[in-house]
Amino acid sequence: MLPTDSDLSFLLPPEQVDRTKEGFLFYALSYHNQQQIMTACLTKNQALSDYLEDWLWSYQPYSFLAHRQAGSVNNLPQILIHHELSALKECSVIINLTHKPFASFNSHTHHVELVNDCEKATYRKIYQAYKKQGLHPNTRTLH
Repeated sequence: MLPTDSDLSFLLPPEQVDRTKEGFLFYALSYHNQQQIMTACLTKNQALSDYLEDWLWSYQPYSFLAHRQAGSVNNLPQILIHHELSALKECSVIINLTHKPFASFNSHTHHVELVNDCEKATYRKIYQAYKKQGLHPNTRTLH
């Protein structure tokens, strides 16, 4: 059940953004970072968390985004990465990268599905799964 102090959104990329999975993810993380919003990426497992951490170091060499795996000690505001939702409680925004609907929700959190051009069919199924749970996700373009 989605707590009343939380929400769920499907975000679409703006026209001027790289509409690939990687391009939109980097744009979304950069956007939230510029807004100084504590953001996290929820992954399927530890191996994908490790991959994402390495990817963020190398995706755009001149556009570094501070990040770390949740649970590591560091008080600087950074993008958190983890495969367990419970490890991301300090974040205001959680981007779901599992390709499955959120199984549970954190309080005081904006839960996000990033819809890219390559995986629209997958996200239609995820949207329908949320609707079957009685949830009504918002859909909007990330500006």
